Amino acid sequence: MESREKIYRRLLDLAAQLTATLDSEAIAKATVTLLAEAMQADVCAVICLGPEREQGRIGPAWPECSGDAALLSGGESLGLLENLRPQEPLVITGKSHPGLERLRQRLRVQSLAMFPLQTAGRMPTILLLGYAADRPPLSSEDLALLSEMSHLVASALENSRLYQQTHRRLQELRLLYEVSLAVSTLLDLDQIVGRVLEALSRHIAVHTCALYIVDQAQASLRGHPASRGLPVPPEEISISTGHGRLGWVVQTGQALLVPDVTRDPRATASDSGDIRSEVCVPVVVGGRVAAVLDLASRQPAALGQEDLDLASRVAGQLAVAMERSQVLQQAHQRVRELTALMRMSSTIQGPRGWKK
Repeated sequence: MESREKIYRRLLDLAAQLTATLDSEAIAKATVTLLAEAMQADVCAVICLGPEREQGRIGPAWPECSGDAALLSGGESLGLLENLRPQEPLVITGKSHPGLERLRQRLRVQSLAMFPLQTAGRMPTILLLGYAADRPPLSSEDLALLSEMSHLVASALENSRLYQQTHRRLQELRLLYEVSLAVSTLLDLDQIVGRVLEALSRHIAVHTCALYIVDQAQASLRGHPASRGLPVPPEEISISTGHGRLGWVVQTGQALLVPDVTRDPRATASDSGDIRSEVCVPVVVGGRVAAVLDLASRQPAALGQEDLDLASRVAGQLAVAMERSQVLQQAHQRVRELTALMRMSSTIQGPRGWKK
C-alpha cells in the first residue's frame, strides 16, 4: 500500500473534484479512478441497483466495464441487496460468501470491500473495491478512511441527484407546455402528432420515438408517418394487436417499462436487433386503446420510471387530440349528411313560388 501521505493527497484531490461538479457521471468516474489509484485496488466500481432485480448494473468502473458486461444478473443483484446493510461496509476476504460468489468471480478478485452509498427512501448505490490474491487486505485504518470517503461520495451524488431532478423537472414542464400548445392550437391530428414526437425525441435521448395507431377492423397496429427512428418506413409497419410488447399494451391497456428487451418474455423474432430498453404507453380514447406511444433506446436500462411517467402524460395529451379529431370527423360527417338531405328535400319539393 502507498504511503499515507500519498493516499491522503489523492483523497484530497478526490474531495476537491467532488465539490467542483454536479455531474453524477463525472463524480462516479473521479471516485473510481482516484480511489483505485490511492488504495491500489485491482477493481474499483460504482454499482447501481434498481427497484427490480434485473435493473442492477455496474456504473463507472476501473478498469472500464460497459455494455452487456456492465449488467448484473438477477442473482448478483439479489445477493447485494440481501447482504448489504445501510451505512455498514461489507468486507469479503478469500473464502466464498453466499450470494456474492458470482460477483466476485465475475470481477476476478479474491477480496471485496463494499460501501453502500444509500440515501433515505431510495435503492442503494454501492462503492466497491476488489483485490487479487497477491494483494494485502485492507487495514482497519483503510476501512475507516474509505468509510469517510464513501459518506462524502454519497453526499456529492445526492447533491447531483437533486440538481438533476430540478433540471429535469424544468425540462419536463417545457416539454409539456410545448405539447399542450400543439394540442390546443392545431386542429390537424397529423400535425399535432408530428409536433409532439419531435418535441419528445428532443427531450428524451432515444433512438426510436414512434406512435402506432390501432386499426380495430384489421386488429393491427400501423406506424404513424411522423414516427422517428424506425428500421423501415412507418407506413410499411403493421403489427398484430396480439403480438409482442406493443400488442400486450393494446390488450391490457397498461404501460410497459422494459429495462432490457432481451430478457423480456414478450420479445419476438421481429424485434429490432439493436433495441435494448423500451417504454410503451397506451393512448386511451373512449375507454379503448387507440394508439401506443413507443420510446426505445439501444442502451440497456437507458429508460426508467421517470421516462415512463413523462410518456404517460404526453400520451394523455395525445388522447385529447385524438378524441377531438374523432368528434370533428363525426361533426363533418353529420354536416355532409344534413347537406345531402337538404339537397334531396329541395329536389323532391321542386321550385316554389309559381302560380297557376
